Amino acid sequence: MDMPKRAGSAATGSSPDRARASPRVGRRPGQSGTRDLILTAARAQFGARGYGRTTIRSIAHEAGVDPALITHYFRTKQRLFEATVDLPFDPDALIASIIDGPVSERGQRLARFVVNLLSNPDYLTAFTALVRAASSEPLAADLFRDLLTAGVFLPLAQRLGMDRAEVRAAITATQTIGFVMGRHVVKIDALTALTDDDIITLIGPTLQRYLAEPL
Repeated sequence: MDMPKRAGSAATGSSPDRARASPRVGRRPGQSGTRDLILTAARAQFGARGYGRTTIRSIAHEAGVDPALITHYFRTKQRLFEATVDLPFDPDALIASIIDGPVSERGQRLARFVVNLLSNPDYLTAFTALVRAASSEPLAADLFRDLLTAGVFLPLAQRLGMDRAEVRAAITATQTIGFVMGRHVVKIDALTALTDDDIITLIGPTLQRYLAEPL
């Protein structure tokens, strides 16, 4: 009689056991899929709640995984945050695309690139999360400077061979950040009502001044 009881007990406990084990099963053949689930949930959490209010546990809950999996893949919340905002483009290719072509259209080319990039919902979520976090978290502010100013705009300004490269990089970054903040974070009605072509037409000349004209 003991045997049926043990079998029944195992059967009763099998469902929770399987539920707890399911994330671990995916770690071997489905690592990339699990990692992508975590990144997607993290982008959503950081974008909606900001860096400070987002926790590894809340991300794990949204992704439907054990929190231990997050530390397995990313180790810390900081590294996870960094992974969500990796640049989805090659900075050298972007710089070349801005430099190549007519000098008179540099600002328009950069404006179009920024607008097209932010039309990707995943990157828009990650970028707005970074903007929000950078306004209150020193760690995120450092990441922001490294990612955009030092990683993209400063090399671009230096490659242009013009004077005051650091200033040009800084004000180009400011224009880009201000656009993202106004249209996608604060969501000013007058900006959200504009089409992408309107935005390019309006901010292109300002970027052109920073990238091609005397300051």
